Amino acid sequence: MTFGPASDKNPRLMTEGGARSRLMNGLKFKLAGVLGHRVVLAVGRSMRCVAGVGERFAGLRRSKRPVILTFWHNKLFYLSYCIAAHYIRGGGTVAVLISASRDGEYMARVAEMLGANVIRGSSTRSGGSGFRQLCEWADKGASLCIAPDGPRGPRYEPKEGTILLAQRTGLPILPLSYRAKGALRLNSWDGFVLPLPFSSVEVKCGEPISVPKDLSPGERRDYCSVLRNELMSLER
Repeated sequence: MTFGPASDKNPRLMTEGGARSRLMNGLKFKLAGVLGHRVVLAVGRSMRCVAGVGERFAGLRRSKRPVILTFWHNKLFYLSYCIAAHYIRGGGTVAVLISASRDGEYMARVAEMLGANVIRGSSTRSGGSGFRQLCEWADKGASLCIAPDGPRGPRYEPKEGTILLAQRTGLPILPLSYRAKGALRLNSWDGFVLPLPFSSVEVKCGEPISVPKDLSPGERRDYCSVLRNELMSLER
């Protein structure tokens, strides 16, 4: 038995309060999506790219061969702009996996406004809903977008989900990164990189990694090391 005052909470008031809270959260997420989308586009358009990133993504579109676009979580900001401006706007289809957390909701709203098909969930479990939906998009000819060390790290340590995804879909993994002349690095688990407006930037593409359909757990870990080494080579 619990001692205390008799319950004076009106179920109707509680329901109304919950509905009001959900409405406010929805408005907050929507506003964050609009503002975040505009910031990504404004900063991205102001950058001076010293390499032909547009031509690279145009080549991917023309080939009509989808890939798994892969980059470290801390390089999400500018590469989101590149994929939206040079791939999606040219007619390419991209599906992106974003965690189902509250923080992930903000990112999901921005990604949707940039034109990506957003899936909420995890790629670490091959039987999970997020993994299955990514595979379905790949079967329809979409490229996939993955931060292999996200959403919570450790930084620069790929999880096996990216390798499992490449096994299942048969898509090559295309490592991406960039170096900005001027940038801020946030004090977050991933050291998130915010490039400064009007900075020069170089986008780097690594060698595509093809993953065999049949791998033992040890071989999957080996491919994680291959992916890590390829991505880290782009940081230099």
